[in-house]
Amino acid sequence: AELAPTEVNKFDDFKSACEALKEGTNCLTTQLKQYEGLTVNTAGFMEGWGGSVLKDDGSVNVDSTESKEGLQAMVDAYKDGVISKDSTAATEEETNLAFTEGKTAFAINWPYMYTNAVDADVKVEVSPLVGKDGVGVSTLGGYNNGININSEHKQTALDFMKFIVNEDNQKSFAEASFPPVLSSIYDDEELIKQFPYLPALKESLENAAPRPVSPFYTAISKAVQDNAYAALTSGTSVDDATADMKAAIEQAQQG
Repeated sequence: AELAPTEVNKFDDFKSACEALKEGTNCLTTQLKQYEGLTVNTAGFMEGWGGSVLKDDGSVNVDSTESKEGLQAMVDAYKDGVISKDSTAATEEETNLAFTEGKTAFAINWPYMYTNAVDADVKVEVSPLVGKDGVGVSTLGGYNNGININSEHKQTALDFMKFIVNEDNQKSFAEASFPPVLSSIYDDEELIKQFPYLPALKESLENAAPRPVSPFYTAISKAVQDNAYAALTSGTSVDDATADMKAAIEQAQQG
């Protein structure tokens, strides 16, 4: 979610919001360092402009018109200062510090930054991630539960999974600033009083897409982040960056 001092309904709104900022305050800070955070942001921009890293059938889609448009929007925003120059050195924690110290007006980050901002007496509002024309596409993927087909304790594992997703435990996830997996938790009025960002987070997750689903995900992520970083920092064109991205992903998919 974006923690913001003003209303932003689509990505272009950042441009006008940036112009109103006082000297010395960054506009938008997000994670563009060469690591998994850059993969997630690149996927978010591609999805938010109608593209994707992979199609549903697993074929590469980074060089589609929409995917290139999304990556170009990210590169242009960085070049124009809409996304802060500090972002190419930022993980989630550098983003958190920039926001809670008042050095950036907007930031994209996990929910934990909300509590930190409140504790730092920062006036904070939260909206869903934004894309080209409205609510953007958040990226899912991280903590998951599965049962190994070779397990000798499948029933115990299933019982544990059911335990983890019950309402009480999912409330405790919310109380620890992790996004719960039950939509009903986001409508809990007592929790909303404690964490006012929950409705915005729910809307963002309802518009989310999974990270590229592949047994070769690590290599695919490296292909995305390496070439996106080149487009951001080395003057590589979006056409060249996505062509190199596609070639590297296709090679990764061959195992």
